[in-house]
Amino acid sequence: MDTKRVATGIIGLDAIFQGGFLPNRSYLVGGDAGTGKTTACMQFLLTGLTQGE
Repeated sequence: MDTKRVATGIIGLDAIFQGGFLPNRSYLVGGDAGTGKTTACMQFLLTGLTQGE
């Protein structure tokens, strides 16, 4: 079964998640200060906006 994925806009992260996040799920982003959590989340939001999601 081919499951639709929501692209993160980050090539490496999409590869890890086999194309992106699963829809209707929650994901917790954690890490030390300065590791790129906010940048990754902003990229995800920007990708969704540009794709009309």
